[in-house]
Amino acid sequence: MESNTQLLCGICTQSMDKRQPRILPCQHNFCLQCLDQLDTDQSNNEICCPVCKNKVRLSAKGIYGLPRRSSTINSEKSTNKSACSIHNTTHISPTIICSVCKSDILCLNCLDKHKPPKCRIVFSSHYKMETKKAIEAYSLKLDIYERRIEEEVELLRQRLKETEDDCYKRIEEKVGHLNDEIEEYNSRKINEIKKLRREIQSNHIDEKEMEKKSDNFIKGFSTKQSFLALNFDLAKKPESGDDRKIKRCQPTLETIHKFRKIASISAEYNHCKYLNDGLVQIVYSKNSCSLIRIFKNGQRKQTFISKLITDFSITVNDTIYAIDEGNKRILKSNLKNSMNIKYNSICQVDNAWRLFVRDDAKVSIAVLSSPQKKNQTVSLIFHDKLEWTTQSWGEANLTLTACVLSDGNVIGVGNNCLVMYTKKSGSVVRILPWSTSPFEVYSVIHLPREGFLLTKNGQSQIQAFDNELVKQNNLKLNFSPGEIQLTSNGTLYTKNITNLSVVVHEII
Repeated sequence: MESNTQLLCGICTQSMDKRQPRILPCQHNFCLQCLDQLDTDQSNNEICCPVCKNKVRLSAKGIYGLPRRSSTINSEKSTNKSACSIHNTTHISPTIICSVCKSDILCLNCLDKHKPPKCRIVFSSHYKMETKKAIEAYSLKLDIYERRIEEEVELLRQRLKETEDDCYKRIEEKVGHLNDEIEEYNSRKINEIKKLRREIQSNHIDEKEMEKKSDNFIKGFSTKQSFLALNFDLAKKPESGDDRKIKRCQPTLETIHKFRKIASISAEYNHCKYLNDGLVQIVYSKNSCSLIRIFKNGQRKQTFISKLITDFSITVNDTIYAIDEGNKRILKSNLKNSMNIKYNSICQVDNAWRLFVRDDAKVSIAVLSSPQKKNQTVSLIFHDKLEWTTQSWGEANLTLTACVLSDGNVIGVGNNCLVMYTKKSGSVVRILPWSTSPFEVYSVIHLPREGFLLTKNGQSQIQAFDNELVKQNNLKLNFSPGEIQLTSNGTLYTKNITNLSVVVHEII
């Protein structure tokens, strides 16, 4: 038995015969003229059903893209394969589905169990289009991740090849050294035997003396005492000046001139941060990932992180602070588990370029924004919170390096002067000019108790100042210093800008 009911518009309540009826996913019907008068959310391209207030997302065609509906409703039992499997009635045409419950075919009776906001009723064609777009977006992300993994693996293979070449080189050197020792041992023993042969061929032989010499020779011939005494351990390196333990003593303004040179490090260890028991390098940083190499207690480890690190600093308890160029945030981590470094974001500084950490009870960090951007800024982070950001002082607004003093004030090195910013607000309280030559200062670092050190272009010394910018003792050198670093145990690392080596000093 079949029953036909005239379909009326849900707004004007007129018959929709010859009025281009349209149906919404919620199964409310309206004529095209009434739908055209509804307000459309332009940002999401959505309209709101006037009856149930359910939001309907439109296609690019707008309301003209909504499915047409017959002007009469046909309600009958059906054995069609596409009928509703629960109520055995004809499914709603055009087909609608619930995107939450994943129900593929719905009839009018099903709508009572699939009401918003718990469920979301959409046209099947629209859902397929949205799903296709989501799949394409995720596929694109997977392609990006796959390329990133390929780049990381290629870099790992390169590093493995370098390590392999280095191992072969060390093996060849070690084998050559052992071979020389073996040949020297062989020559010495053969000469001793020849000497004994000459003595026994003499006409006058002292049997007791010859027995004594023979016994001594046999003792010296013992492989346990001679041959196996050679060092076959490839991992063991001979001690050098670089490996000596340095006396723990913090430098002060009174003792800064009493440093002495204890070692010189090759240029391989430039662009790194020094620890009391090692150093950390960022040896690779591009394509949104970085390779960190860690030397600690005679061991070398390295690990990848999915961050583009542009500058970093390390505290005495192995906490590392770094700038992530990707999202312009200051990151914090710890090197205790050096093979699985995880960073926490502590704050954001726009266009962050360099950072300078003071490792006290509560860590203070001075951050400079990029000098290539207009209106360069200086910021202070105290106890992992951004205290203030102020515009860099000076005619050209250029600050190249900075440090945090023991009283919390920040020293910034501008084009031709030192500028002191207050701890509380970042306002300028002192200015110390020294020449008109730009880019004169290479480096500035704080001292543990009071004051700071700096190096200047063309001067063979490290200058010391107190917290009031008053000049104190100097450390005289026989080379022109560049960047300087000072560890908590009183070891000073100074770059020689002539040969690019790093000179190591300690307090006498």
